[in-house]
Order: sequence, then structure tokens, then C-alpha cells
Amino acid sequence: MRLLLLRTGGHFAAVERMLLAWAEDRRRAGWKVRLLVLFRGCEEDNAFCVAARKHGIHVDCLQERLFFDLRPLRHVRQVVADWQPDIAHSNDYKSDIWLALAGGNVTRIASLHGYTDHNWRARLWRRLDLLALRRMRGVIFPSAAMAAGMTPQPPRKWAIVANGLDVDRWRAAALEPLPALALA
Repeated sequence: MRLLLLRTGGHFAAVERMLLAWAEDRRRAGWKVRLLVLFRGCEEDNAFCVAARKHGIHVDCLQERLFFDLRPLRHVRQVVADWQPDIAHSNDYKSDIWLALAGGNVTRIASLHGYTDHNWRARLWRRLDLLALRRMRGVIFPSAAMAAGMTPQPPRKWAIVANGLDVDRWRAAALEPLPALALA
């Protein structure tokens, strides 16, 4: 089984750590795993690419130079055509769009974590992403509230996979004062 994971960004936070753990798990299970990371900046500074390589995951770091740079799309299309993944999983609006436009006979899955509409570019990306999600075989949401906010009646191909955190517990913990040691 071949798994292609797509993610945009240069940071290495919760989603990227989850993707790396999943990639390692699938690789240990005998799958072939490849990671495509779209980002701006220098490749050496991309924490996600560096971490994936340290863990032995094949990673292609695709540098964007413009607001809507089509060069990464060409690379994504080439990887899908040449490598022929069985499953491709995107994890943010840009990688959703690139995957939807990638062509090829691949099962497309997207995880939707939410949107920000802070400027016209973000609103444009959101509209494009909603169009791209129509081409996905499945869309995963971390909560029913998020899925309900996307459409009045979520299509059958949408699934809810709870993020595994007790939100009420963490919300209460966030209100507690930090111990002095944590402030040092």
C-alpha cells in the first residue's frame, strides 16, 4: 500500500506531529509512505521536513514563491502520476486544492481543521477549498460542530473523528494560574 501525505507550512506542531507518527506507523506496517510539504522560505528551516527526514520518511519539500504558485501543483501531479499512491491524504486548504487537481487514480481523503477568514486571501482559499473538497472520496472533521458548520447536511462521505482531547478539561485547566516554576 502506498500512502501520500500532503501538508502546507513550515512549522512542526500538533498536526505535523500526528502526521509524522502516522507515517512511521504505516511504514512499520509495511506501507510505502511519502510526504509532500508545501511551504515558503528555506528548506533547511522547514522543521517538518527536517523532522520527517530524521525519521526516515521520504519527503519532498515544495517551495512556494508566490501567493498562487503553480509549480508545486506540477510536482504533486508528477508524484501522483509516477509514484501512483493508493491513498492520498491532505491536511489543509492548499494541499486539499493541489490534491484535488493532481489527477490520477488515487483515493483522496482530506482532514479539515477549520478556516480563518481574516483577509481576502484567506476567504479566497476557503472558497477554493470548498470546491476541492467535492473531489475527495472522504473528508474528516475533528467535531460534529465543525462538520455542521460546513453545510446544512454533511454528505455521507464526511466522517467525524474526535480529536481525542477532553476539551472541557483543558478549557478549565487553561483558566488555572501557572505554577511559579512554569513562569521561570
